[in-house]
Amino acid sequence: MRVLIFLSLALACSALKSYEGYKVYRFAPGAESDKLKLDQLIETFSSAKLDIWHEPKNYGDNADIMVAPENQKMVESFLARRNMDFSIVIDNVETSLVKPSPSFYAPGSLITFDYNIYHNIDEIESWVSDFSAAHSFVDAVVMGNSIEGRELVGLRFSTGIVARRPVFFQGGIHAREWISPATMINIARQLAEGYEANNPDVVNILSNYDVYILPVLNADGYEYSHTDDRMWRKNRNTNDGAVCKGVDLNRNYDVYHGGDGATNVKCDSTYHGPSALSEPETSTTNDFYQATSSSFGGPVAFIDFHSYGQYWMWPWGYSVGLPDSNDAAEQEAAATAGAEALRAVHRTRYTLQVSAAMYAAAGATEDYGYSTLKAKYSYCVELPPKSSTVGFELPESEIKGVGEETFAGVVGFLQYIVNNDPNSVANPGIPPKP
Repeated sequence: MRVLIFLSLALACSALKSYEGYKVYRFAPGAESDKLKLDQLIETFSSAKLDIWHEPKNYGDNADIMVAPENQKMVESFLARRNMDFSIVIDNVETSLVKPSPSFYAPGSLITFDYNIYHNIDEIESWVSDFSAAHSFVDAVVMGNSIEGRELVGLRFSTGIVARRPVFFQGGIHAREWISPATMINIARQLAEGYEANNPDVVNILSNYDVYILPVLNADGYEYSHTDDRMWRKNRNTNDGAVCKGVDLNRNYDVYHGGDGATNVKCDSTYHGPSALSEPETSTTNDFYQATSSSFGGPVAFIDFHSYGQYWMWPWGYSVGLPDSNDAAEQEAAATAGAEALRAVHRTRYTLQVSAAMYAAAGATEDYGYSTLKAKYSYCVELPPKSSTVGFELPESEIKGVGEETFAGVVGFLQYIVNNDPNSVANPGIPPKP
C-alpha cells in the first residue's frame, strides 16, 4: 500500500498542467480602431488572465489569445459589446497538446539521435557534446548559465587557425517555442554536413566567419515546459518568493528596459525583471558575446529565433513610430536575401519588416544585438507556423522542412553579407527616444 501511495504521489507531482477547457481566440485588427479595441482588451484583463500566443505585427495579422475557462464569459462579453469579430481557433487546448515522440537517443552514440523529434534539455546537452566530438571544426562551448545553475552549452564552428569575427544564432529564449531549439539543432547539422561536403556557400561562410549556435537560451524554462507546463514562457526565477515565478528573458535586455510592451507585474508573461540583464541567462550570455566579439568591433550578425508567425524583423522594436535605424536599408536587403533563399526550398513566405511596426517590445534581443553588441545585422526571426490552429504545437513532421528551409535562409543571408558587406560596421548611434 505504501508503494502504491508513493507512486501515486510521484505521478501527481510530475503531471503536466492541464489545459482542459482553455480556448484560443483569434481577432485580426484591420484598422486603427480595431487595434484600440485589442489594446483595451489586453489592458482590461492583463496577461495574468490572457495568454497572448501571437501578437499581430501589422493590420490584418492575427491576435491569438488563450483564455482559461473561468475568464471566457467575461472576454466574450467584452468582445461582443465592442463588435469585435472573433473566432475560436482551438476549442480545447488540452486535446490539442501532443506528447513528443519517444527518444531512443543513447548519449555517446550520435547516430541514435533523431533530428526530427523534440528533445528535452538533457538530451540536447548530450547531443552538443557528441556532435562536437564528431566534427573536427566544431567545439562545444559554455556560453552562459541559467538561474537554476545549468550550463548553457552551444557550438562554435571555426575552420581557421585563429578566431574569426563571429556570427551568433540563439534559440529557445521562450520555453514553449519548441521548434526554435529543434531548428537550431538542424541548422548545426546541415552546416557541418555542408562544410564536409565542400558546399561552396558553406565553405565561403566558414572561411570568413566563426558561427556560434546556442540551441536553448532558456534551459530551465524549456525543461519545465517538458515536465510541468507545456505553455510555460519565462525563465524559472523565483522572483524573491513572489506568487508568480519567471522573467520574460526577451524583455530583460538593456535597450529601453522596462519600456513599452513590457511590464513590472511579476505574474504577467512579459515581466521584464528588476533591472536590465538581471537574469543569469541574459547577463552571462551577454558576457560571452561581448568577450567573443568586442575585439572585432562587434559580431557580423545576431539572430534570435522564435515562433510563431513567419516574420524576419530588424530594429527598432522598443517603440512604435520611431525613425528607421541608421542601417535599415542594409538590414532589409540582407533579410530579403535570406527570405528569398528560404522560400526557394518549400515556398514558405516570410514577412519582412521593422520589429515595432504595430506593437513594441522594449528590452528585446534585436535591439540588444544592434545597439549593445554592435551587430549591424541583428534580427528577431519568427519561425512557422504562419497562422494556424497548432500554435506552439508544430507537429514533429514539420521539423525537417522548417530546418531545411531555415538553413537555406541563413546561408543566403550570410552569403549576402560576405558578398556585399564583409566588413560590416554597425551604426546604431544613440537609440532615439520613444
